Amino acid sequence: MAQQLLTMPKPSAADESPSNASQDRKQAALKKRIALLQTYEQEAATQNIARWSPEKVFEFNVLLLEDRYSNIFQPRSVVQRRTVIGHDQVARFGWLAGALLVFVFVGMWVDANATSMHRYYRTRLVKAFIVPHRNKVESPALSEMNTTDFGAPYHLLSASTGLLLDSAGNEHVSAGQSFAAGQEPEFRSVDSFLFSQCYCGSQLTGYVPTEQYEGWIRGDNNRMDLAEATAISGAAVSPGQVSNRLVAVLMLAMNLRLGQWIPNPSRGAPRTRPNVLALLLSLRRRARDRQYCFVTDGGNSENLGLVQLLRRRCRLIIQIDAGYDPSHEFADLGRAIRTARIHGGVRLVSLNSNTEDFSTASLNLAHESEAWLSEVKAAANLGRCCNSHFFLAKIIYRDQTEGLLVYVKPSFTGTESADLQQYRRQHPEFPHQPTSDQFYDRDQVESYRHLGYRIGAALVSALPPARDLWTDKAINTETLCQWFTESANRLQNLRTPITPEPSITADPTVPEPPTAAEKASQVMTQLVAASQSLQGNPWHQGTDDITPPDTGTSRPKPK
Repeated sequence: MAQQLLTMPKPSAADESPSNASQDRKQAALKKRIALLQTYEQEAATQNIARWSPEKVFEFNVLLLEDRYSNIFQPRSVVQRRTVIGHDQVARFGWLAGALLVFVFVGMWVDANATSMHRYYRTRLVKAFIVPHRNKVESPALSEMNTTDFGAPYHLLSASTGLLLDSAGNEHVSAGQSFAAGQEPEFRSVDSFLFSQCYCGSQLTGYVPTEQYEGWIRGDNNRMDLAEATAISGAAVSPGQVSNRLVAVLMLAMNLRLGQWIPNPSRGAPRTRPNVLALLLSLRRRARDRQYCFVTDGGNSENLGLVQLLRRRCRLIIQIDAGYDPSHEFADLGRAIRTARIHGGVRLVSLNSNTEDFSTASLNLAHESEAWLSEVKAAANLGRCCNSHFFLAKIIYRDQTEGLLVYVKPSFTGTESADLQQYRRQHPEFPHQPTSDQFYDRDQVESYRHLGYRIGAALVSALPPARDLWTDKAINTETLCQWFTESANRLQNLRTPITPEPSITADPTVPEPPTAAEKASQVMTQLVAASQSLQGNPWHQGTDDITPPDTGTSRPKPK
């Protein structure tokens, strides 16, 4: 066997490179091969080859290959080079140049907003909440959302944009300079971008009139209307919202996003559409100097909208926390309180105290709310959430003006109707089902609707009758706050939900007493009738005074 291996023909001259191998190396390789083959011959004679370990067999094969093809197997210290065939290089450069030309051409004409799932999401919202499925009516423009003309609140839609800090670092980075200049420090990684009837923009980018901003939207399929702003405000899927960079890269590669590129208010009307090429070229600029800004879900900056209302120093805020909070940690409320305290100096304290310590009041909201939160966590293991769906807290702004916060959270008290109890037994996460569940069935929608009705009925039933609001004097927001404050004890002492509906009595001639839900419905009917009787919009006219109906009192002139 050894003699056959020794007489094995060497590689041809085409396989060897004599110029690259010295005579000493050839002699060493020859001696190594002879020693290797002699070892193999001895092992074969004693029949020990069958007992070789896999590592030894692998080592023998490597030595054998290195001996036969010594010019191919080189040490790691030897640097090798190969010459690529010329026409292969030309073909590679041709494919690269063609791909670049296609990318530039497509990037100049393809709208970046038309390649995402935003259109599908917007269409689903329009069909579900804005216009009927078979109705051809388009979604109203933002500038036409005159909600205050009908006695409704001024409508704000909040989104988020990342235009805060840049690589150079500017005046908004230094907190000391901001405080010295009388400005609030800018520590936020994102900023709230607002859409409304009158203005659109953010605190850092500035605001522009909505009618003017609607004219800045370029593209045949792009427009800024109620459906567009609503879809942007709820665009919870975006690569920028993911903390894992690998997941963000995968989402970016698969184009999984719901946000939109919209004009930057600080830059004016853009000269081009938000095409892919222009967006890539704008990456060399600072985020605040780009023509377009990427706007996504408003929950990135603040999920409740409470901060924007506190920034406007509202006297009465009815906050409905419908966020996903199965463990009742109140994370959204806590973040909103911290943001308002840091950037606006706003405190939330007990209703019966104006001198409560700031830090304690900010952390605990109020003594009443602290007890309510403890009841929520204590009753969680019993299949109940809390004994009340709401609480009140006093708002103290930086200039010592006061307001009132009515905080409402979807929850269970344990004595809901039979259908709600049955649905929760089947779905223990109700009413805090995950956001990933985007396909509600009929039972799920009805359960949420009925629970919301009962919570609203419990809240309204604790208030005085609506007719007490209408006097011979004009009322304003302070009157409404006083109305809620006078009912605070009733709201906070309400530790049982609305009473269940009584059973049918045996004697049909005896009238049944009205239930709490019926009383609440009557109160709501009175409120609706009162709001419909208002003529004009007092807030739109520059004042918040309201003239009571049927009294002949003239409306105060706007200031």
